[in-house]
Amino acid sequence: MSSRLLIRHLSADFYVFAGWDVAICSALFFQGVLCAQFAHYINLSKRDTIGLKFFVTGLALMTVVRCCECIATMWMQNVTFFARVEAASQLSMYHWLPKANILLEATGAVYVQIFFCRRLWAISRNAYIVIICLILFAFGFVSSVIGNFFLFTGATTSTAGWVSLHFGIALCADLLLTGSTVFYLLRHYNASVLSRSPFAIKMKFLVRLTIQSAAPAAMCTLANFVANMQLYLTDSQDPKYPQSLMVAFISLIILPQLYTWSAMWTLNSREDIWVAVDNRMYTVNLATSAGVLTDLQP
Repeated sequence: MSSRLLIRHLSADFYVFAGWDVAICSALFFQGVLCAQFAHYINLSKRDTIGLKFFVTGLALMTVVRCCECIATMWMQNVTFFARVEAASQLSMYHWLPKANILLEATGAVYVQIFFCRRLWAISRNAYIVIICLILFAFGFVSSVIGNFFLFTGATTSTAGWVSLHFGIALCADLLLTGSTVFYLLRHYNASVLSRSPFAIKMKFLVRLTIQSAAPAAMCTLANFVANMQLYLTDSQDPKYPQSLMVAFISLIILPQLYTWSAMWTLNSREDIWVAVDNRMYTVNLATSAGVLTDLQP
């Protein structure tokens, strides 16, 4: 069989279509997973505070808005502009709905990140680290707003630069937040490991949960940062690497779902951790580790 039948040189339009379709289908798939997590949380939220319940309600509303935006984009791309390939491939350049993806992603990300900052404060009581994380998240959100502004003005190269800055700052802040949380959990674990108490086992479970829940969003953020940097360095108005454009679309769409999935996984794992250790009742405030911190008292 000739190698020409196996190798096809695709144009940038095909990568744009593939990026949108794969990203939207992935977002809808993750929304199904999140619906199951929200339903599971309803059965566990009877002892949670009003603030935590409002937080989960906000997560649910934002994910629903995100999915509605994805469905509307797919409808325009595959139905409204079905016979106009060039117009459909440039949908994100001149229609306001796909242009709002950057701002929607940044809003959902910072919403979850503030929650994890509150959790870090409950674990560490270190105001300096928490304030640094909040400042980084604020700078990341501002850079996304500036990038969204340039996207609406048509300066796609500047958009790629500011968006890559946004994801770079968000990645650094996420690593600092996750690393600090793991550090203080290990600190509590080392302080109680000699006693072989149930509290030490809880700390071990929480360390594993923190790393596992943060890893998917961090990897997706890293992929988006690398893709946008490549688009910025090679002039995103005429990208030499359309694969980077496809990766940027996919990671941008699914990143809010990954952040929400991380938060809901953290919340829904509390019952499993307590049941696995000692089957004790616990109370929870806005920080998910408040029930753990009550055991620090002798």
